[in-house]
Amino acid sequence: MKSAFYLLFIIITMTYASDDVSDYLKKQNEGIRSLRKQEKQGMEQQRREFRKYTYQSRAEFNTWHASRKKELQEFKKQIKKSWGEYVEPSNKVWVEYSKDNTSLASVDFEEGKATLSVLVNADASKEQIKEKIEKVLARAITSKGSNDYKPVEAEKAKPRFSKPILEKQVVDNEGDEITVIGVSKFAQGLVEEAKTTKRDGRLKVEVSFDLAPDHLRKRIERFLPFIKKYCKKYDLNLARVLATIHTESQFNPMAISSANAIGLMQLVPVYGGREAYNYVYGTDAIPKENFLYNPEKNIELGCAYIYLLKNRYFPSVENEEKQRYCTISAYNTGPNNVAYAFTGERSVGGAVPVINKMESPQKVYNHLIRELPYRETRRYLAEVTGRMKLYK
Repeated sequence: MKSAFYLLFIIITMTYASDDVSDYLKKQNEGIRSLRKQEKQGMEQQRREFRKYTYQSRAEFNTWHASRKKELQEFKKQIKKSWGEYVEPSNKVWVEYSKDNTSLASVDFEEGKATLSVLVNADASKEQIKEKIEKVLARAITSKGSNDYKPVEAEKAKPRFSKPILEKQVVDNEGDEITVIGVSKFAQGLVEEAKTTKRDGRLKVEVSFDLAPDHLRKRIERFLPFIKKYCKKYDLNLARVLATIHTESQFNPMAISSANAIGLMQLVPVYGGREAYNYVYGTDAIPKENFLYNPEKNIELGCAYIYLLKNRYFPSVENEEKQRYCTISAYNTGPNNVAYAFTGERSVGGAVPVINKMESPQKVYNHLIRELPYRETRRYLAEVTGRMKLYK
């Protein structure tokens, strides 16, 4: 009898325990479903915010770019009215006008030549011309660049760089650097060789001089610590990156191209700049002009973009040298155009087997030189490849 009561007790206890476990599991499952729902809602909210941020970033860039283009066109009109022509900055030419539009300095870093131009009254004396040349020369050798997108001298409180753009690159016949103290003597020699033309009742006076023989090396030294830092971070060949910057900008920190490629490594904000920025900072945004003119930031994103070309687009190319030729070309024209050179279609995945089947890296190079869609890119590949030898 005792054992019967004990068995009944066990059954009743197990029934209640089973109900408790069932309730517990039910509540637990409900909690899990609730958490999953919250996570899903949170992820969807994040996606909405991300899409909104991306859209705003693109919209802001388009608005800025349209406004910039309009104001730049007006600025060019003013310059042409005063000078008869507009000396335009480029990836290899730095230009800076005075605020009153009566003088300008233009430095061609590829040619290693600086040109100073001034507008003076038709009856200006030689001494007055010399004083004007001295002033623009002093400004040129001390300028740290302008934060304005128009090439005009910067406010004293708003230099773009920490050091003068032409630091150590303007020297006298003895090889000594020209400083503000020495501009008078240097300018005297320039004025003796000046070219003078009439312009709307005024005189346009132009003088030129060569930069220091080692001007390129002096610019490289300035940025080399950043280049080494990011070559190491992204496991890149130093000679390749140096040759890339040499070809893109001649190490001109104020470089800007007609395609709006900016800075030392000539990143286009909406393309390579955006992709590299997304990779480095985890945010799909278009980097602003001031960001890309920062030498370290520009070099970081440029190196990151080369890394992405290697490891996102051409990682399956089996030979390192073949891969290099492809990524050098892609840096200039984009990976899809490189693929087109091999297959007639813009699919990198379809092009890689063709590249791998080619007998040698030289065959890949020769093919790209012949078949890349644009002459500019064919020339670019040859220049970067050739200049790598300078830095080995």
